[in-house]
Amino acid sequence: MNILPVDDRIWVANIDLDWDHRDPADRTIVATAMIHGLQLITSDSRIRSFYADTIW
Repeated sequence: MNILPVDDRIWVANIDLDWDHRDPADRTIVATAMIHGLQLITSDSRIRSFYADTIW
């Protein structure tokens, strides 16, 4: 596991997500994964339904 900084690219991606889910933490997690091309491990059904590259 790595801790990645939240930079300007991630904030812009967060704002630009076409997702009605408004939780800022979830949006930042998904935006970070998208920017870095990462797979997420989560049981959160809202994240899993929006971001397909998940495990659980």
